[in-house]
Amino acid sequence: QFLLKNEVEKLAALANYSTITKEMVSRLGTVTLDADTFDMVKLLTSGQADKAQQKLKTLLALQNEPIMITGALISNYLDLYRVLLGRRSRRGSAMWPRTLATRAIGITASIYRKTALRFKRAQLEDCLHILQRLDTDLKSSKLDADLLMQKALCELALAGRA
Repeated sequence: QFLLKNEVEKLAALANYSTITKEMVSRLGTVTLDADTFDMVKLLTSGQADKAQQKLKTLLALQNEPIMITGALISNYLDLYRVLLGRRSRRGSAMWPRTLATRAIGITASIYRKTALRFKRAQLEDCLHILQRLDTDLKSSKLDADLLMQKALCELALAGRA
């Protein structure tokens, strides 16, 4: 009930407290923060940083806290790192479904594997360092959180291409 109320309040604020349309709900409704941030990761890894930035703007417009978005991004990148390392381990892919933190949101191990295999280990480590800096900056800097997040997404896009 709390989640539903929160979502309705977000949509109402977005609609300037006027009529909420079906189009608004379908365009801006969130499945979960983890699923939305994984979509951002997939957009970044496929070279669509502009769409990832738009997804970020949507999440912020829906009043998701920047630190929560960052935490979800960290969780997704850690899952990708686990998948990549699991591929090199003796256990192989049999352990993937049990180690993925976000398996409950409908993202299958095969989708994680496909996304993870776009990276080299060093690239994922760079991405995790970028997110660690973002987390620290959000907690300690007086700079605008939205700008810090936009900057980090650009850095993630570049790190994923290297």
